[in-house]
Amino acid sequence: MKSGIQQGDPVGCRFCLCAPDATRTRDLEIRRLLLSVVVRRVSEPTARIHETIRRLASKTLHLKVFERRLRMSYRVQKLLTTSRLPSFTVVADSGLPVNEIDQYINYLDAIERSPNTQRAAAYDLRAYYQYLESVKVEVDSANAEDLAGFVRSLRRPDPSVPIINTASAARTAATVNRMMSTVGSFYRFRADLGFQGAAHIVRHSRTSRQPERALLDGIARSFESEVVGPRLRNEARHLETLTIQQARTLIDATTLKRDRFLLTLLLTTGMRRGQALGLRHSDLNAQERHVLIQPRRDNANGARAKSRKPIRIPLSRDVCRLYVRYMIDEYKTIDSDYVFITLRGPNRGRALAFETVDALVRRLTISTGIEGWSAHTFRHTWATLHLRAGMKIEVISHLLTHGDPRVTAEVYMHLDVEDLRRQLIDHGCWREGNELAGS
Repeated sequence: MKSGIQQGDPVGCRFCLCAPDATRTRDLEIRRLLLSVVVRRVSEPTARIHETIRRLASKTLHLKVFERRLRMSYRVQKLLTTSRLPSFTVVADSGLPVNEIDQYINYLDAIERSPNTQRAAAYDLRAYYQYLESVKVEVDSANAEDLAGFVRSLRRPDPSVPIINTASAARTAATVNRMMSTVGSFYRFRADLGFQGAAHIVRHSRTSRQPERALLDGIARSFESEVVGPRLRNEARHLETLTIQQARTLIDATTLKRDRFLLTLLLTTGMRRGQALGLRHSDLNAQERHVLIQPRRDNANGARAKSRKPIRIPLSRDVCRLYVRYMIDEYKTIDSDYVFITLRGPNRGRALAFETVDALVRRLTISTGIEGWSAHTFRHTWATLHLRAGMKIEVISHLLTHGDPRVTAEVYMHLDVEDLRRQLIDHGCWREGNELAGS
């Protein structure tokens, strides 16, 4: 029987869910396999048909993932738009897009949400529709109990397996909350379009969240925000940061002035990798020592500033000197609008790709022996150092281009024991030897 899956196939798990770029061809090949089994063995007992599928799949595929894929009624399809930016939709088992999800993602595209946001929304809503199908509930007929059931299924897909601790859950609380945020936004969008079922869900599934007043009094725009559906308590996150010595070691290990300039820029400004890779020469003023982080959707390398409005931040003299040396010694006569470009090979002069930065991280990890870091670690390091130095949270939030200081506080205001010890000493509660002051 020709199934399209040959024993010893070197591709291995090409039909698995772990392959993010699964295409329509792969789906159709799985369907052909199923169809050939069912047509040839329609007269045989169901158990024998199921055993045949298991036997074929076990030759080259991860069995559990394969069976899960066969049960999947919805899949995410990547689309190419006229603007050359990728978009996404969710396709049902019939091969047609799910109209409600398609409308919502078109709305996200219209308000200029990034391709990554659209992709995440597509996968989140695919999971939600898959859950609703499993419990036989229509999308506009769901209630608070169904939303809670969806949250439970995200944490524990198999009800027979208990969650011993948060580490054993299928998804982290932060991931579940992000997915529920997508579902809530989806229902609010449908409610605004006049769908009564969605409006009912929004009205009867609302909860409120209230940040710490003492911490953000006079900073946050509002203290309460309504969300649709339940939220989980986020686990305490340990942010990976670098010491000053580690950061200097990594920067000194670079061989190109371009890479030295890039890492120093990230360390001294807290910029995101995408913000740096999207910079144009017109954004950077070395004489007045500042840089403009400008939101753009047309960057050739797909870089996004993520912030919704232009923000100007200062640069140090060292960063400006590195920029000048990079332009003189390596950039030379290359004609490009982008600050960071490929310097060699067939892509010479093109905007620097994310993959090139990832390769740089791998090389420096090997050459220095410093592990567990990425380009984004420089941002965490910058924020942590300035927070410990006593900089106001609203200033840090502005320089990090966060839209709300609450986001900055939630991510970075996690003090460890040494931070607490330092505060007690600085405020005169303890002496250097940890004795009580005044004793």
